[in-house]
Amino acid sequence: MKNYQNKYRSQTNRWVLWEYSTPTAYCLTVVIKNKQSFFGEIIENEMLLSEIGLFLEQQLENTPAMSGNIMLDAYVIMPDYFHCIIIRDDDFM
Repeated sequence: MKNYQNKYRSQTNRWVLWEYSTPTAYCLTVVIKNKQSFFGEIIENEMLLSEIGLFLEQQLENTPAMSGNIMLDAYVIMPDYFHCIIIRDDDFM
């Protein structure tokens, strides 16, 4: 990949002894670099999603439709990160 010259690569956090195709629940957390509030802001204790946050929410909700063996169990979107729990199970297909 000559264009990016490994500028956007990071070390994997995957556990080398785990087979990630195993049917089970996975907790995924994504944090925005430098805590930038890409996904929205909290005003009066309410999370107001930005355009990017709304897009993320739409994509999370569409996850099962994109892959028949994945179910979205729960998620939370905050200004600079999101958590979600996905369940992978071949029986969903």
